[in-house]
Amino acid sequence: MATSQIPDLWSDQILPAVATPKSLLEMQAKKLATHTNGLVVAEVTRSERTADTVSHHLVVRAPVRNFSQEVLEIRHHKMVVYPCTIHAEELESEFADEAEAYSPQQVLDALAQVLRSPRIVALVNSLVALSNDD
Repeated sequence: MATSQIPDLWSDQILPAVATPKSLLEMQAKKLATHTNGLVVAEVTRSERTADTVSHHLVVRAPVRNFSQEVLEIRHHKMVVYPCTIHAEELESEFADEAEAYSPQQVLDALAQVLRSPRIVALVNSLVALSNDD
């Protein structure tokens, strides 16, 4: 078989640019501040769970009220970011409050489920209302 006849067996889903779970969280954090005119913001914090595992936490804050609450966590191996595990009360999956994501799109789908959930919408709207009540 000639070299030119050897098929490319790699998936079309392998891309030259792939967003990390952390960068997806950071973008959503920036977008919250825009939605609320800065009254409610979000930040991404990092912690090391083990020598090989890292966690990124999305924390919603109302600076005027000195209030913060973690709304989700994403865990992955330090050197292999996919698959990653997303942990949040709002996730509906076979693993109760966790979902496993193998791609940026799956992370975005899980984030949408959490960030658009009634509890998170109510939390953010409550913090906006209280921040405006000064």
